[in-house]
Amino acid sequence: MLEVVGVTGVVHLGQIQSGMRTACRIAQGGHIKIRLNSELPVQVDGEPWVQGPSDVVILKSALKVSY
Repeated sequence: MLEVVGVTGVVHLGQIQSGMRTACRIAQGGHIKIRLNSELPVQVDGEPWVQGPSDVVILKSALKVSY
């Protein structure tokens, strides 16, 4: 099972690390598709970048992210 979570900023991330808050659950499943209509900052496994408008498909079975 894959889980996609979101944070509101660096303060929220720090509160999650300290156990004061939890992340915002966005989706959960074995196959997740996220449609981005505009540029959005994203981070996967600690690697941040600005993703342009696209469909982001996350497949648990393939263990990869495809754009």
